[in-house]
Amino acid sequence: MINFEKYQIHTGGRTSGRIKTFCPECHTQRKNKCDKSLSVNLDTGQAYCHYCNWKINVRWEERPKPEPFVIPATQAVVLKNEHVEWFTKQRGIPAGVLTSAGITSAEEFMPQTGKKEWCICFNYYEGKRLVNTKYRDLNKNFKLVSGAELIPYNLNSILNEPECIITEGEIDALSFMAIGCTNVISVPGGANRNLSWMDRFIESHFDDKKVIYICTDTDRKGQELRDELLRRLGAERCRIVDLAPAKDANEVLVSAHGSEALKTALANAPAAPLEGVYTADDLSDELRTLFENGLGSGAD
Repeated sequence: MINFEKYQIHTGGRTSGRIKTFCPECHTQRKNKCDKSLSVNLDTGQAYCHYCNWKINVRWEERPKPEPFVIPATQAVVLKNEHVEWFTKQRGIPAGVLTSAGITSAEEFMPQTGKKEWCICFNYYEGKRLVNTKYRDLNKNFKLVSGAELIPYNLNSILNEPECIITEGEIDALSFMAIGCTNVISVPGGANRNLSWMDRFIESHFDDKKVIYICTDTDRKGQELRDELLRRLGAERCRIVDLAPAKDANEVLVSAHGSEALKTALANAPAAPLEGVYTADDLSDELRTLFENGLGSGAD
């Protein structure tokens, strides 16, 4: 059972449904002591005050906080020269972007090879807390820290921003950083339709977004991820970045037209189609036929 009383939210003995009650943040200062300004969903744990805008999700506050993952001081090193060279020459990512993104190198045991390998470290931060790290060697073997929480990569960059970009991978996120778009995140597990990790961040990092650019890969799994993001975030505020014929954002960045092509794809991203909603362009052929031929005769 959710412990609302711990946060001085009095539910009158109710355990389910929706109620309105007094806000513990502003009630003592209110002139109207009878106004129950706090809306509470007893099932989800969410509470919001319509007077002072205080909000809390008690269910999430009650969850045990995961232990922070810390890279041992003997393990974390500055990004190795061979990794910098790989990023700049193979992926078109400048060294300055790698530094600002907190990319490091580490020698880590990789189960795919059965031995320690020098890996690129994509470090996942929430605030100043290092939550997870994805290790990647130059042979494209990957590993996340076992038992660490899944959170979006580069999460801090979209907090309180009116717009954001969502990509399928860390290197795609770095590709947007390379063209000056810093408000970009990557999903943590690639093209995986299970986005339960997102639930904790909907209210804090996504509810305030006016525009969300979705830039997944153009293969089948990437399109499935795109559709699930649209379902969760609301298609009405999303734009779909069209990368075709390239596979992903980094492939566009390293193409002949490079950064300008990626900037153009972002600038021209169309709004996500809304089910049951049509524009004049969608019906232009029918309207032209009606204009030229009229309604036609009815049945005899």
